[in-house]
Amino acid sequence: MRTRPLVTSAALLLAALVAPGCILDNPAFDELTIGEVTLSDSDSGVSDSGDTDGAGSYGTSLSGGASAGETDSGGTTGDVSGSAGESEGTTTGLGTDGTTSDASASSTDTGDATTDTGDTTDTGETGDTTGGPESMELKHYTDGTCDTTFWCQPMGNPAPAVNLAVECFDSGLTPPYVVDRVDFQVFKTLGNAPVELHVYEYNEQFNAPKLEPATKQWYGMIGGNGGVFSEAIDPVVINTAKVCVGVLSGDNQSQLGVAANGVKPPLGQSFLGGSGSCMLGTHTDVANFMGASTWCMSAWVREE
Repeated sequence: MRTRPLVTSAALLLAALVAPGCILDNPAFDELTIGEVTLSDSDSGVSDSGDTDGAGSYGTSLSGGASAGETDSGGTTGDVSGSAGESEGTTTGLGTDGTTSDASASSTDTGDATTDTGDTTDTGETGDTTGGPESMELKHYTDGTCDTTFWCQPMGNPAPAVNLAVECFDSGLTPPYVVDRVDFQVFKTLGNAPVELHVYEYNEQFNAPKLEPATKQWYGMIGGNGGVFSEAIDPVVINTAKVCVGVLSGDNQSQLGVAANGVKPPLGQSFLGGSGSCMLGTHTDVANFMGASTWCMSAWVREE
C-alpha cells in the first residue's frame, strides 16, 4: 500500500479535462493494495472476501449533519433518471476541474423499484447517451432515496481511506454486450478525493465481480459538494450475463462516501474493499455488515 499522498500530474489532469471519454490510467492507483489483496492483471477470480477484520471500522453516516472534518455533500439538483410521471431534472455536480458540470441523462423509470429485494434490475427508458446505439440504465435504487453512506469511520469519525465500492446487475442482455456510461452518487466527502471508475465482468463461481476490471477510467478529484455524477466511457464489451460498476476513491488525505439507499442488499450484489485507515478485502460482500446498504450506482448497457 502506498503511503505517499496522491499527486496527480498536471498533464494527466489536463488530459482528463479535455477528453473525459477516453480511458486514462492514473499512475497513483497502479498496484493499489486494498486490504491484503493487490489488484492485479490476474483473471483467476476474486479475493478472499471473508477477510472482514476491518469491517468494525466502517459505519453508516445518515443525512443531516456531518461529523468533524467532513464536508456535507448530499445536495443535488434534479436526478439522473426520474420515476414514472416525474419531470426530468438537470443533474449538477463537481466535474473533474472542480467546477459545476451538467451530467443529465434522459430516462424514465418503467419498472418496479428493486431496492426491497435486489433480485431484479431497474431499467430506465432507453436513451442515446453516447451518440451511438441506444443504452438502458441498470440500477437498484429509487431516485431520491440516496441519503446515507457506509464508509471508514474508526472511533465514530471519518478518516482518510481508499474505498472500492462496487454494484452488480443482471444485464437482461445476451452477452456479449456493451457498457458505455457509469453513473454514481456522492453523499459525503472528506477532503478532495481522487476517483477512478471501474467496470467488471461477473464471476458466477465466486458470486462476486472478477478481481481485475474489464476497464478503468480516471475520473478526477471530487470534493466540496457532492451530488450525482454521470460519465460516458469508451464502450467496453462484457461477456458475462451480470455486470458490475465500481468507484475506486480516496487516499491518505481524503475519503469519498459513495451514496447508498439504506436498504440491505442481497448476497452477491453490493461490495466494498478498503485500505488506509480501514482494511477490508477486495470485493467483500456488504450484505454481511450491519448498516451497509445498496450503492447508488448505475450502469448503462446496450447490445454490441
